[in-house]
Order: sequence, then C-alpha cells, then structure tokens
Amino acid sequence: MPSPELLKALHIYSTCFQKHLEIAPIMWNISTKRFYYVSSLSQLSEWVWNMFGLLAFSGVGSVVFVLLRELVVETKTIPLFNVLGLVLMGIVGLTMIGIAIAVMIYGREFAHGWNEVHRMEEQLCTRDNLSLQIFNFGTTLLRTFLIFIEILEGLRHLTLVLVMFASALHTGGANLQRLLDIDEACTTVLFAFGLFAGVLINAGSIKLMSVVPFWLYVMFPSVAVIIVLVISVMLPQAQRVNDMSTSILERWNMKVMQEPDAMKRRYLRRKLKALTPSGLQVGIHEVRFFTIKRSTKAAFYVRILDNTINLSLAIPPGALNKQFGI
Repeated sequence: MPSPELLKALHIYSTCFQKHLEIAPIMWNISTKRFYYVSSLSQLSEWVWNMFGLLAFSGVGSVVFVLLRELVVETKTIPLFNVLGLVLMGIVGLTMIGIAIAVMIYGREFAHGWNEVHRMEEQLCTRDNLSLQIFNFGTTLLRTFLIFIEILEGLRHLTLVLVMFASALHTGGANLQRLLDIDEACTTVLFAFGLFAGVLINAGSIKLMSVVPFWLYVMFPSVAVIIVLVISVMLPQAQRVNDMSTSILERWNMKVMQEPDAMKRRYLRRKLKALTPSGLQVGIHEVRFFTIKRSTKAAFYVRILDNTINLSLAIPPGALNKQFGI
C-alpha cells in the first residue's frame, strides 16, 4: 500500500501540475487515489505538441543543429565549456522525449498494473492478520528459495569456469605463449592509459584552477587521487611475479651451495647464473620494453610527475581561459 508520504507527494503533484498544465497520458485521481490513462488524442493534442513539437524540434533540434554546425565549420565560435553544456542539454532533451514515448506506449499497462497492485494490497490489509502473515511467510520462502537457487547456480558456473581455465593452462602448450603475448599487450595498454590519464588529470588540476566552475574542477583532483590509489593497488600485484621468481632463485642458490660435490656445485652455479628472474613484461608482440619489478612503481610515479610538469609548462598562460570562454 502506498505510504502517506507517497500519497502526499502525488497529491501535491496533482494540485500543482495537473491542475494548471495540459492533460498528460497518465493522470492521478485524488478522490480514488488511482492512476488513470488518457487515450484520446484530442485531449492529448496540447501535450503532444509540447513534447514532440516544441521540445523535439525547437529544443533538441536546435541543439543538434548548433553542435553539427560547430563540427562542420573550420572556425570554432563556441567555447568548449558551452559545447559541453549543449551536449548535456541534448542528452536531457532526448531522455525526456524517450520518457514521453514510453508513457504513450506503456502508460495504460502502468496505470492498470499500479492500480491492481494497490487493490491487492488493500484486500490483504482488510483480511485478518493470520492470512496476511501466511502470505508474507509464503513470499519470504519463495524469495529465499529463488535466491538460494541463483547462488548455487552462480557457484556452479564459477567453479566450471575455474576448472576450464586451469585445464586450458595445463594443456595449452604452444597456445600459452599466445596468451602471454596478449597479456603483454594488455599490460602495455594499462600502463599507457595510466600514464596518459595521470598526466592529463594532474595537469588539469593545476591549470584549470579558477578557470572552470568549482563543481567541475573538483572532479580533476578527485580523479587524480583515484588514479594514484589504483596504481598503488595494481602494481604490487603485478610485481609479485618478479618477487616470487627472485625468491625461488635465491632458494635454489642456497641449495646449490649445500651441494657436497665441488664439480657439480660449480656446474649448477654456472647454470643458475644464466637464469634471470621472471616477471610480467610490458611490450608489444616481440618487443619488450621493461619487466615489472619492485622499483617500477616509483619510476612510474616519477614519469607521471615529470610529464605533468612538462605539460603544465607547455600550456601558455591564459590559453585555457580563452578556450573555455571565461
């Protein structure tokens, strides 16, 4: 049953909007506390004209025309900040038009469904408490059963995926090298995106202060902090491969030093010196740029800071003020 707050909100909506504006497809009846659907086009003519005539053509149409003209012409006349505002206005207008279309198509079903649910709740409330408790207990059991089945199915499929993945790693053979190549490419993309986003956001935090509105400027230092946290969390996970490989080589070296046979010990030491610690590679195809080590995170931070300073110095003073029209 609708709460008193919801009924009060619908009452305010009816007295403030329905009473003074045109008739819409879905209307609220204060006396019966029900929705009703208006299907007559003669009654909805004013609403249709406002939504699909004024809003669609005059509002969204003019915004789209201005944006398309700005993209076509060579000399840009609209500041970038105003273009962003026009894009947001167009998105809001298209959303309103989509809601209007949905109301026209599914308004009757919505009103009927809402009224039926309201009627069923009223019938349950008029019965004795025992029937209501039995109904609530039955629905609780049904929800518990459905959730339990969904969890079991999810765990079963997750286990199947893990087994298939382990089997693929075990029997992949030559295909494993292809997976490693893909892994290197993905790692390269992540590093490039982190470097580009970090430099751009940090430079924006420095140069856009007092240039854009405060509510928009807050996004830049917030995202900069998030980027630093993501790097701090992800890079240690990647460098664990190199740490574990180094630890294994050290243990092997200790085992070799305990070998009593001198000739065999020298042979094993030469073989062991030829081994290098493994690690996740950053590269493209056969070209490896570097291996992720414990020192990679500090070097990556230094690279972001260095490029941020270079980009900040490369932007002329006042250039962003002219670009944003402020």
